[in-house]
Amino acid sequence: MNPNLTPSKILVVQPAYTGDVVLATPVLERLHRVFPGAEIHFLLRKGNEGLLKGHPFVQKLFVRDKGKGKLKELWRLLKQIRAERYDVVVNLHRYSSSGLLAVFSVPPPSSAPYRGWHP
Repeated sequence: MNPNLTPSKILVVQPAYTGDVVLATPVLERLHRVFPGAEIHFLLRKGNEGLLKGHPFVQKLFVRDKGKGKLKELWRLLKQIRAERYDVVVNLHRYSSSGLLAVFSVPPPSSAPYRGWHP
């Protein structure tokens, strides 16, 4: 992605526990403030979707159901996420499965860190 261009689609990844999702909400507010025209999507753990359902800055939720088998669920999510063609992916989770989703969810030219969003 060209750092001078504004992203139109952003994915935030935080498939952890309730408190982690709550702590991620300032990131949503910041992204919305810096990129008011961008569509923001959020990946979270099953059971936490009620926390962000109807959030004014989140247009779409992806729910990770860890009870369905790790690899099968990762593959299902990866196919859905890649179809969205995100410009930027913000991974707030520290585990390798989330990192894999983040790395493989953007087209190769956009996979470098986007450094142009800091005001």
